[in-house]
Amino acid sequence: MEVYLLYGILLAGSPTFGLEALLLGSGGKLSLIHGEKRKLAATSLPIGLTLVGISIVLTHTFSLPPLYLCILPLGLAYLAGKIIGIQTKETSRKGEIPIQEKTTDLEIKNMLKKRGLEGLAKDNKEEN
Repeated sequence: MEVYLLYGILLAGSPTFGLEALLLGSGGKLSLIHGEKRKLAATSLPIGLTLVGISIVLTHTFSLPPLYLCILPLGLAYLAGKIIGIQTKETSRKGEIPIQEKTTDLEIKNMLKKRGLEGLAKDNKEEN
């Protein structure tokens, strides 16, 4: 009977395990990756439920005592964090924006000339 209470506590706290895995995976830069709170909750809930579900299945399969049921989600959250970290690094590499070199004054003047704004380039010289 006490084990079922432990299941309920772990299932209720499963978003916390998902959030922990996301934090470990993103290196603490969670706000940059997941901007909105709803999106963060929608991402952390399935991860946490998966971690808790796997730990419950493993404890039943191997007939482990309840202590392992409490420890397994923490270890699985660490592993999930490492996997998320690898996934985010791969996706961030694919979406990298090439850094442009500094634009010289001559290039800026040419751009302004093409757009018919030659007066802006001359006014800036007079102000300096």
